[in-house]
Order: sequence, then structure tokens, then C-alpha cells
Amino acid sequence: MKKLSLIGIFILLFITPSFAADPLATEIAQWKEFVRTNPATDEDWKYIKDTVSPLLVRADNELTKGRRFFAFHILALIRPNLAAAKFVADHPAEAKQFPLFEKEWTKWGKDLAPVLEGKERPDLNGYPASVRAAAEASYSEIKTYYDASIEYGKATEATYGMFYLGSAVGQYDFTQLCKTFKAADKYKPIAIGNFETEIESFEDVVLAAYKPPLSIDQHPIFIRVSAMIKQAHELYDAGSYYGAMYRYLEARYRYFRALEPGQAINAEQAAVRAHEVEKHFNENAADNTIGRIFLEMGLSEAEDTAANSQGGTNARVIFDDVLPHYFSTIAPAKPRPPSVTPVATVTLVRWPYT
Repeated sequence: MKKLSLIGIFILLFITPSFAADPLATEIAQWKEFVRTNPATDEDWKYIKDTVSPLLVRADNELTKGRRFFAFHILALIRPNLAAAKFVADHPAEAKQFPLFEKEWTKWGKDLAPVLEGKERPDLNGYPASVRAAAEASYSEIKTYYDASIEYGKATEATYGMFYLGSAVGQYDFTQLCKTFKAADKYKPIAIGNFETEIESFEDVVLAAYKPPLSIDQHPIFIRVSAMIKQAHELYDAGSYYGAMYRYLEARYRYFRALEPGQAINAEQAAVRAHEVEKHFNENAADNTIGRIFLEMGLSEAEDTAANSQGGTNARVIFDDVLPHYFSTIAPAKPRPPSVTPVATVTLVRWPYT
């Protein structure tokens, strides 16, 4: 076997997959290009484009600033709608004719059968907790979107059924994408020992607040937060503990930033608070990357000084509520408080994850 020259070694290193382009940066760039070039002009696409465009720019900017976990979180939030829109764009005939949509739905049912039947789960052992959390949460939505797509297509139009089918396929693709990210550093895994106490306590807060006029004025917030709490419970029961904590912390953030934002903090104050959180991360020497999502989010929000921005109050919620409850959730299990005796049963009717 001939020895490789220095130039040969140099070339080999840079074409080896481990030295390939950053998959997160590549993914963000690809979706920015799709948004730029998608020729669709319908109102649904216009709404998605207007919503995701600034978020893609923000994800790119956060990645440039080194806030990798927050950039990943933004991508996880907006990718389902982008993937669904691309799926519709890639299947123009199926989006217009129900029989063709139904045929496509059946085909994907076969392709996704191991997932839909619960026989396949993403193996992300050794990956950062943040990556596992987002993958677990996305994986749990595949069957719901798939099952809903055929019923929605029947009740409305093929194009809407295709959109939800595309959401299912997109969530599956996202779990595969997560496997391309860097494996975790050699930190000990976090223990989600106090989850049940935490989420039940939060649920009591939400239910206690759910009464007029707040339940009317902030109805969309209650709907979304309730859906996230339900999903967090389901993830936990399925053994997807990282995904459960991720959805729970997201729910807290959405709820308190809308209903109890409090006094704003500025970037300098956020930096001081972040330093204290970093010390706490270092003390437990664990894989705190789920916590880092919210730490980086808090720093980013505090820097947002645009007119009418809620960045400062959002940052306060993260540092005063979300991050303390992150640490509380991974603390040793506490005795669970007695459940509040319900005086009524409230059923919130919703479409999947809306």
C-alpha cells in the first residue's frame, strides 16, 4: 500500500464525513433557499413565508453568534411547516386530486409502518440531551399528523390533507437529521427525577387561571399550552423523558411570557444571570444542553431592543421561571403534592398541535 502524501492526507481529511459542513448550518441555508425560490402564491404559503422568514434569519444569526442550541430550537419549531409546504409543492397533482392524495397517503403508510406501529424509535443514545429532546418530541407527532391527514383531506381538500401528510414525513425526516449532529461530550446524562411533581404543579396553575375573562381573552394561549402539557405527559409515559421535559419547559415559557411577563431585564442584566446559570451547569457536570437552549434564548431575547419588542420581559421569564424549573426538574424526586380536587371537567377541542 502506497503512503499518502501530505496533500493527499489533507484532501482525505476534508472529504471525510466527520469534516463535512456543519449540518445545522446547511439545513438552515437550504430552507432559506426554499423560502426564497418557492413559486407558490396561495394565502397559506404567504402566511408561512411571512412567519418563518424572520425566524430563519434569526436562527442563522444565532448560529453565527455561537448560540447553537437556540438556533437548533428555532429550526425545530419552524421545520414542520416548511417541510409540509415543500411536500405540497413537490406533489402538485396529489394536492389537487383526492384519489391521488389517498394513494400517496397509503404509500407513506407502508413506508412509515414501523413508526406508526410503534416498532421503530430513533436511537440517539450518546447524542446531546437537546438533540434527543427535539427528536423525541418530533417523533411523537408523526403518527398524529399521519392519521389526521386523511381525515382532514376528506373533510376539506386534498391540498390540506397533503400538508398534514407532509408534516408527518417532515417530522420523520427531522429525527433522521438529528442523527447527523455531533455526539455529546462526555458529560453524565441528566436525571429527570422530579418531572411528575413539576408538571402537575404547573398544570394546577394553568387550570386555576382558566376562568373568565382570562380564559376568553387568552384562549389561544391556553389551548396551545394545554396541548403541550398533554404531549409532555404522553412523552414521559412512553419513556421519552428528554422530549417530555423539553415540551414542559416550552409550555412554561409560552404561558408565563403571555400571562405573567413581569418587569423586563436588559442584556447586561441577562449576562450576569447567565453567568450564574453557567456556574450551576458546571457544578453538576451533566449534559445541560436542554437548559442551554433556554439560556441562549434568554440572552438573545434580552438583546432585542426593537420598538414594541417583548424581548426584555421574555428574558425575565426565562431567567426567573424557566431555568429555575429546569434545575428543579432534574433535581432528586420530591414528594408529590396532593392533587387539586376538580370541580369541573374542561375539554379543549383542537386540531393536532395547534
